[in-house]
Amino acid sequence: MLILQLTMPPSLNQKLGNIKHKTAWNDWKYRERKRILKQLPEGFEPFSCDVYLYIDFYFPDNARRDLDNYLKALQDTLTLAGVWNDDSQVCDLIVKRQGVLPPGSCTLAIWPKSESDPLADWIL
Repeated sequence: MLILQLTMPPSLNQKLGNIKHKTAWNDWKYRERKRILKQLPEGFEPFSCDVYLYIDFYFPDNARRDLDNYLKALQDTLTLAGVWNDDSQVCDLIVKRQGVLPPGSCTLAIWPKSESDPLADWIL
């Protein structure tokens, strides 16, 4: 299992906004890529199989936010950093809103589908 700590990603709404926010979106991705590379174990090889992705968001305040607006930036950045080959490899995704923790952050756990299925007994 790979666990990563990142700063709060920009919202998808920011990317769809004006040019200034698009620049902020790209700046965040490249800055966090460096943060990810520092956290990867030596000799890390990108996941080539399907993976589980678990994300805990710690927002900077109590403002109402849509959790799914933050996923695109995170997954694009993980691809950019070489954690996996493509974000289509994510077969199970769990996203949770945790407590308030200024200035905002997120914790990610990623592991190959072949290791264990955390949702094996969970069927709707």
